[in-house]
Amino acid sequence: MLATVTQREEASGEHVPMRQCAVTRRRAPQAELLRIALGPDGAPYVDVIGRAPGRGVYVSPEPEVFRKALSPKGIGRTFRGKVRPIPAEEVERLLADALVRMETRIVEMLGIARRAGLLELGMDPTARALAGANLAGWLVIRAEDLGDASARKLDELLAAATARGTQVRVIRVGKKQDLGSRLGRTEVGVIAMRPSRHTDRVMAEADRWSSLGGSGGTHPEIPLTGTRQGAQSKGGAIGTGQGRSEVK
Repeated sequence: MLATVTQREEASGEHVPMRQCAVTRRRAPQAELLRIALGPDGAPYVDVIGRAPGRGVYVSPEPEVFRKALSPKGIGRTFRGKVRPIPAEEVERLLADALVRMETRIVEMLGIARRAGLLELGMDPTARALAGANLAGWLVIRAEDLGDASARKLDELLAAATARGTQVRVIRVGKKQDLGSRLGRTEVGVIAMRPSRHTDRVMAEADRWSSLGGSGGTHPEIPLTGTRQGAQSKGGAIGTGQGRSEVK
């Protein structure tokens, strides 16, 4: 199994902030939980990045836990009477909005990785990267509209890596043109991301988002969506489209 950000921090002796889920009472690393905060108007919203000012609580990133935290009975306990109950449809809107903003955050993180020199863009550079002897911690991003021939070639490369004893995480996200516009190209169908703490954070964010979407498991298929630039909401940006994540 790939080392998580928390595991690497623990191994290096760094302090790992812990928080308690307001619903399950389970303690977990802060980065693995989801923060629900109160806005200036007293309305709850999901603080995707976890840095918004004001009162907030942490919950496990699971849809039923999220719904329970904001249910008519749960919201009073969660915020100790500081917020009025909200209708079920508003809870669902908050959940859907959080999923979209978490996905957009993942794609934005790829832009940061590009500027940090962590990415190999295109099939040939990705093929060279996957031919390496040590693939532990590598991440592959593939466009949802990747052509059949390219998809077969990538699957062969990933199968060869698995045969050598290394599973490589694969995230399917966005269209080739969407990824290209984010990464300074006309279009990009395949990306390899070399190991780094930032790569670990991308993987961890994908797992957290997957869990909130109800996929369950450590490496489930999850619906990643493409992005559009410019749309913003509380705590992050808004995106649209379709995609998924998997492990090869």
